[in-house]
Order: sequence, then structure tokens, then C-alpha cells
Amino acid sequence: MVNYRTPTNIRFPPDLHTKIKEISANTHKSFAHVVIDACYQYVEGAIPGICLSCHHQNDPDSRYCQKCGEPLTEEAEQKQKNLKKLMLNPTLIKELFDEANIDHVDEDNEIGVAINIIYQLQKQIDESKPILEWVKKKMEEEQL
Repeated sequence: MVNYRTPTNIRFPPDLHTKIKEISANTHKSFAHVVIDACYQYVEGAIPGICLSCHHQNDPDSRYCQKCGEPLTEEAEQKQKNLKKLMLNPTLIKELFDEANIDHVDEDNEIGVAINIIYQLQKQIDESKPILEWVKKKMEEEQL
């Protein structure tokens, strides 16, 4: 690591300063190197829960950013990619929907999520049919 000079105008809260000094003593690194390492970890997303897109601090075990919705883990990112691919393939979605047991959809996998979304959309369409029929009937009556 390049030897950087710590600016003298940075002031840390006393409790944070004490913790950094402890880490410095335990790791045999200078105070400046501890701060620089922490900054790199933050910027590179090595700190669990930090969103690389918006830098929001989420819970360390969060899979998605609570602020912008971006995936925080590789697993969540892969699930999001798989869900996008699945949503772009209507034939596969219809096949999965037809075969699915809607009462036991696994919400933790992308197919389960897609099936649940489709099921909810179909339910909304079915519920809106009587309203659409009523509107259509009223429009026809007004044209007469």
C-alpha cells in the first residue's frame, strides 16, 4: 500500500478514535492505514450490507438494498438475473404456471416469485372483468 499522509483536519468522535487506535495496536498498522483500509472496504462493498449503488447501510444479512432495491449478495443478484430472464420468456412462464401448485409456491426461488406475480395479476384481471363488462354495457347504452 502506498504511504499516504493523514490530513490533519479530520476529526473523529472520541469513541471512534479509541476504537481505531485499538485496531491499530492489535493489527500493528498505523492509525492512517486502519482508516484507509476501512475506506477501501466501504467503497469496494466489502462491508456487509453496504449498497454499492447508493451506499446505504443495510442490515448485514440483507439480500437487497432497503433504499434502492439493488441486490447486495451474489445469490440475490443471480436470482434477479434469473427472474428477469424468466419474465422475458412468456411460454416458459405459462408452462410453469400451468404446472404449478399455487397453494405451495416457494417464494425463495425466482420461479416461485414469477409464478406468484402472474397468479396475482391473473387474479386482478379476473376481479376486474365484471367492472369492465359494466363499463362496456354503460358505454353501449349511451351510444343508443
